[in-house]
Amino acid sequence: MKAKDRRELYKKDMGERHKENYANKDASGRFGSIMDATKKASIKLWKCKEDDHEIYFVPYVVGNQHPRLKAGKIDFVLDVFVHRKIGINEDDFICLNRTYKEPCPICVHQAEMREEGDFDADAVKALNPTRRNIFNIVCMDSAKDEEKGVQVWDVSQWLFTNPLEELSHKKKGGGEIAYADIDEGKIISFRKKGSGVTNTEYTAFEFKDREPIADEILDAAVCLDELIHKPTYAEVSSAFFQTKGEEKHTEKEKEKEDEPEERPAKKMTPKKEEKEEDVPESKGSDEECPGGAEFGVEYNQYDECRTCDVRKACLAKKDELDAETKEEKPAEKKKILTRRNK
Repeated sequence: MKAKDRRELYKKDMGERHKENYANKDASGRFGSIMDATKKASIKLWKCKEDDHEIYFVPYVVGNQHPRLKAGKIDFVLDVFVHRKIGINEDDFICLNRTYKEPCPICVHQAEMREEGDFDADAVKALNPTRRNIFNIVCMDSAKDEEKGVQVWDVSQWLFTNPLEELSHKKKGGGEIAYADIDEGKIISFRKKGSGVTNTEYTAFEFKDREPIADEILDAAVCLDELIHKPTYAEVSSAFFQTKGEEKHTEKEKEKEDEPEERPAKKMTPKKEEKEEDVPESKGSDEECPGGAEFGVEYNQYDECRTCDVRKACLAKKDELDAETKEEKPAEKKKILTRRNK
């Protein structure tokens, strides 16, 4: 490589490294964001404090990572679904399924848990992604805030955007208030109460008139969909299952593989009284109950018996045992005596 080319390469790459270092200066190695670290370092993020606020939205030109629109279209919000606190580092990841309609390993695992039947409802619910809205905003709280220009705000769709949309929807079929329109849009006045995931509330929404958005503000709008990091399936899977590109296995599955095969302990549910149904075809039994009950003896005494693969064989064994018991029982002697007269 020529000296001139080498110097240009050094300058270009070192510029990127400086941006990365600045972006990661406060990083703890945990709680990874859905935003690209390098791009995040070059924007202003708005922190909505507990107080009264006045903001307006700034539309932007859509890039190549928008979930619904083609590049070049105009939007004012990036609507995404996010899996929170994933893996030992508790990172956030865009849900590939709910956001982009692509396979998501966390959603696949959640579906598998539901199919098992005997699942932990709280554990399944914890895997649900949360819905987030990302906006370009200008804060009008003070002249100093307004001088900051365009800032990016990441907020809960449920807590903020839902009540905002209710306000924008006119009663009795009156249409919608186009609060993000560049000319006839509105300043959004609201109040934030509380902090944290469960205590935050956005209330006291009100629309106020504003001037058309200036061209320099429109030019400063961030391409929100290009700002976020869209992970690969393997990346999410690696963080979620704590693997490094290997075939995913849960700890429970790994333990099961290492253990020798043995007869399962009896952990079956006592069966409720019900009308006997047709016995399903057996797939072979080898004189053993897969649930750990006594084969043939405890036939149809548990809920699991209804769908058991060896149900028919178990019934046959029961009939065989009943027949043997009947043969072994001594025959009852008939009374052939004549009753005596007094």
